[in-house]
Amino acid sequence: MFVTGVTERVELDGGEWIEIRKLSAKQLSNAGRAREREVGELLRTFGGDVMASVQRARQDAAAAAAVAAADDDPLTSYERWSVLRDGIVAWSSDRKVTASAIDDLDEATSVTVARAILTLSLPPRDEAARGNA
Repeated sequence: MFVTGVTERVELDGGEWIEIRKLSAKQLSNAGRAREREVGELLRTFGGDVMASVQRARQDAAAAAAVAAADDDPLTSYERWSVLRDGIVAWSSDRKVTASAIDDLDEATSVTVARAILTLSLPPRDEAARGNA
């Protein structure tokens, strides 16, 4: 019911770790809206041809499989840095956990940890599908 106190440790290479917390529905909503704004800005930059290309790709079998795989990745629906800022509570580094320190994470770590936060925070796929039925 409540997310307070729901945490988990993500083990990283070299004995490093990051402790994450489950995000609230409000935090997930905010991260989802941030991602929608990000995608909207990107689409405006590329123009209308992008959506037509995506629709054509969905009709091509190989491209459709790649699009479906991307659709299954929760990072396509949530803005990564919002997820990280809301979800990281501690780490093995001597650096204090701050927004600027989180922004300094490398690509691989940021993706791994953001996916772990979303896995902890989102209902399992089959449970979510039942709720929408």
